[in-house]
Amino acid sequence: SDTNYEMKYAITSGVGEIKNGATVEAANVWSSVSIGNFNRTFVGTSAGTVKLLFTVRNKTTLVEKTQAVEIVVNSSVFSFNATRTNTGQVVNTPVNVNLNLTQTGGTGDTYNLIFNTSSTGTFKYGGITYTAGQIIPFVIGSSTGEYVGTVSGNHDITFTATNQFNISKTSSVSLNYINNDYTLSSSGDG
Repeated sequence: SDTNYEMKYAITSGVGEIKNGATVEAANVWSSVSIGNFNRTFVGTSAGTVKLLFTVRNKTTLVEKTQAVEIVVNSSVFSFNATRTNTGQVVNTPVNVNLNLTQTGGTGDTYNLIFNTSSTGTFKYGGITYTAGQIIPFVIGSSTGEYVGTVSGNHDITFTATNQFNISKTSSVSLNYINNDYTLSSSGDG
């Protein structure tokens, strides 16, 4: 019958996972397969050479056949940039910062973002306010955050996007914050 066979795999060197559609298959666990062609997807989780050993067996006779596979996993290439929507603002007023992360090759990469500032301020992203140096979960594509300078003066803000392979890209923006000082005086007939 079509389900008289089963397959398992083992990773003998390196790191990765095997998926059947969206489901991750556990290593060294038999799963039913059909006669003929079928496929699984390998996802490398770190750069380097991964060696796999696939074993298929007949469930009735327990006759096994193995096949070794070697895959070289390369890091994805990505670019990252941050741009401001305006150059300055009054202290404690948010300025939108547009972020864009583009990935070429690979799938399933994960990213984190941190920001540092030459002055004092916070960055709001995804509804959460972060201080300089805090790790911000970050995704591929275009998004927007808000920087709020809490003191007057120039704020040089550096954003660093890092993937799971610890490869980083940085982009900087400069903002100038001013105090909204004003004096009101009046004179009248008194």
